Amino acid sequence: MRTIADGFGKMLSLAIRMTAALGAIVILALALIGTSDVLSTRILNQSIPGVIKLSEAGLVLALFLGLAVAARNRGHIQIDILVTRLGPRARRFCDATGYLFTAVFFAVWSLQMWYMTAKSWSIRETATGLLPFPLYPIKFILFLGLLIATIESVRHLVLSVHEIYNPNSCKRKG
Repeated sequence: MRTIADGFGKMLSLAIRMTAALGAIVILALALIGTSDVLSTRILNQSIPGVIKLSEAGLVLALFLGLAVAARNRGHIQIDILVTRLGPRARRFCDATGYLFTAVFFAVWSLQMWYMTAKSWSIRETATGLLPFPLYPIKFILFLGLLIATIESVRHLVLSVHEIYNPNSCKRKG
């Protein structure tokens, strides 16, 4: 059972690294697009058409792709004023409860994003404006980012519940 969990953890870690790399590429593209637009506006006195829509899509991609990385690194906001005063077992219970809420929230969000993606794909949704571009692949990538974050949150939940009942059996690595 442990080898299956380790293999799954490695696959999930690879998926998260891929989302981080894709998010970094999107941020680099946003920087280049923004710089090009500023230069075009200053030098040619004309903005590049569609930059705002592309930037909006890129910012959303960067955010959703970063959710999985934040989930892996436990980088989401936590309010721990009370939890730090609890004993180890109660603290593990609070961790598990937090991961339960996070996993449920991400699961519902992923399901809704799947419905939105399927509808967008079926109508071949495109952005309106001077530079029309397809939105359905972007929504699919958003769904994948959310799905990976959901799976990572469920993995943290399982590890937290396991630690409640077996506090000395495993120490979390990530």
